[in-house]
Amino acid sequence: MRTQNNLDINLVRFSVWDQKARTTFMVAFLEVKFLIAVAAWELRLNRPFTPQDWQLINT
Repeated sequence: MRTQNNLDINLVRFSVWDQKARTTFMVAFLEVKFLIAVAAWELRLNRPFTPQDWQLINT
């Protein structure tokens, strides 16, 4: 019975860790996509990304 309890605790721990890892990966992936989008925007306009560009995107 004790082994079963330890197994359950380990599964819970692993699922929490797995959730954190998945969330971290998703955030990192979105950051990379964002950086690529900004780089593409800068290449297309041939100038740095400015706050005015945010207004263009948000409107």
